[in-house]
This record gives sequence, structure tokens and C-alpha cells, in this order.
Amino acid sequence: MNKTRARKADDLAKYRERIGRAQIAIFTFYSGLNVSQESKLRKLLKASNADYFVPKKTLLRMAYQESGQSNIDFEALSKPFSLTLGYSDAAEVTKVLMQFRKENEKLVIAGGLLNGQVLQPAEITALAKLPSRIELLAHVTHTIQAPVSGFVSVLRANLSGLLTVLGGIKPAATNQS
Repeated sequence: MNKTRARKADDLAKYRERIGRAQIAIFTFYSGLNVSQESKLRKLLKASNADYFVPKKTLLRMAYQESGQSNIDFEALSKPFSLTLGYSDAAEVTKVLMQFRKENEKLVIAGGLLNGQVLQPAEITALAKLPSRIELLAHVTHTIQAPVSGFVSVLRANLSGLLTVLGGIKPAATNQS
């Protein structure tokens, strides 16, 4: 069934809006995946604040060109492909895709974009190995907190030492009386 011009314009606007919000875009070849596997992937990615869908190639090309990102080689995407758009943590989205790919080898990473920069499949795999934003924030918080907690431990040790000395003096003073 052919789409009307208005429906295509609406789809183009949706693509532009999604592309504008996305931090990362990952192109995958999905041939061989069944509907239940794709549904599972959509659900996993939705939990990571990402969308997975099969776009219309011509409309997607137009959306990327209108958004000023014409550095994608759509000719390399000759097979049917899907697009994953991540809106918050790029590392988390790539981890979800790579974990799903371990279970379903028919999903093939074709490439992607990270903040407008083209990514090769090997770079996407490397990005998946990075810690997530939350893990990095926890590490930074721990690093900032370490000197403070060390200082508190030193003060506590000095006070404990003082109390031990005073505790040793008190019994001796009570024996003399």
C-alpha cells in the first residue's frame, strides 16, 4: 500500500525529530530475526531510552540531509536495515545491542553515528566495553569522597588513641585514692 504525500511528510518530520534528539544512531542488518526476537530487542532498548525501528531508506536519507548530517553512506546499507536511536547514554545502548547480538548472531552491526561522527562496527563494539554514565559518576563520586573519608579516619584514630590513653590513666588515678 502506497503512502500518501502527507503521511510521508509526517514520517519525515518524525525522523527529523528523533534524529535531532539522538546522541547515538546504530545501523544494523536484521535479516534472519523473527518477530518475537525483534520485539524483545525493542523492549530491551526502550528500557535504555532508545528506539529500534525499520525506517524507510529514502525518508531517512532526507531527514539526515535536512539535519545537516549527510556523512552517512546509505549505499553501504544495501540490505534491509534497522536503526537504533539512543537518547541518553550511548554506552548503555551499545551494551544492550551487543548483549542481544551474543544471543542472536543474525543481528549484524553495520555502523553508526555518535554526536554526528561516523562510527565503524569495531568502534561501536569498543564503545560497548566502556562503563556507563552511572558507573562513571559513581567512580568520580568515590574518587572525590576518598580524601574526605581518609581525613575522617585519621581524626578518628587520633581521638581513639587519646581515649585509650585517658582510659589507662583513669584506673591508675582511682587506685591511688
